[in-house]
Amino acid sequence: MIKKALSSSSLKNLVFKPSILLPNGNLQTFFNPIMGTYLKKHNPISFDRELFKLHDGGTIALDWVDSVPTAKDDKRRIVAVMPGLSSNSDEIYVLNLCIKGKEKGYKVVVINYRGSSKVPLSSPMLYCAASVDDLRQPLQYIHEKYAAKTDLYLIGNSMGANIVANYLGEEGSKTFLKAACCVEPPMKMWECGENIEKRLFGFYNYVLGRNLKVKFETMIPVISEPFLEKHGIDLRESLRKSRCLLYTSD
Repeated sequence: MIKKALSSSSLKNLVFKPSILLPNGNLQTFFNPIMGTYLKKHNPISFDRELFKLHDGGTIALDWVDSVPTAKDDKRRIVAVMPGLSSNSDEIYVLNLCIKGKEKGYKVVVINYRGSSKVPLSSPMLYCAASVDDLRQPLQYIHEKYAAKTDLYLIGNSMGANIVANYLGEEGSKTFLKAACCVEPPMKMWECGENIEKRLFGFYNYVLGRNLKVKFETMIPVISEPFLEKHGIDLRESLRKSRCLLYTSD
């Protein structure tokens, strides 16, 4: 199926040519926060937040670029963006997508994860690459309330791309989306984990683990008791010992 799709696509002819100043992935990664600081300081993007309640009591933030759609936005095409594992609407690559989407005339919305983007966890449930309903429910809401008379597009990044791919696989031809794009989904999680663990003496493993740890620490009051009762896991102690991504995600 993939070969058939690519045979009639120009994607197979695209070649990435990095800058001579940033010839490899490590340098590009380290330069990212520098550019991020600059972009946020001169950021032409502002968000209008809409809180969405999931069926299990969880809460997520829908961050609309500039403002929540109104009647006059009826026919503007909408593109929804799903961030990666430890990201939200404040991440540099998400902001870049929002900027480009706005330039092209789209109404852009970032679908954040539960317990992230400064929204407190409101149910004892976390998220992962299989959290398809955390995408399906807000998408259905956006489609029915704001995109009934226009096209709705979807972009998933990293782990968000995994969720988008799972969603598309489950929905199939029933989906109301006009088009969707998965950006850098980790196809083989176990190999990605090994790569993160070994690359640069475990530097990425440490940084990603630290980011997740900071996020999970805010969720402890809500999830610690259910985890202890159902799984016998003392989350406070586990997080205290955690030093890297693979330990934290386990």
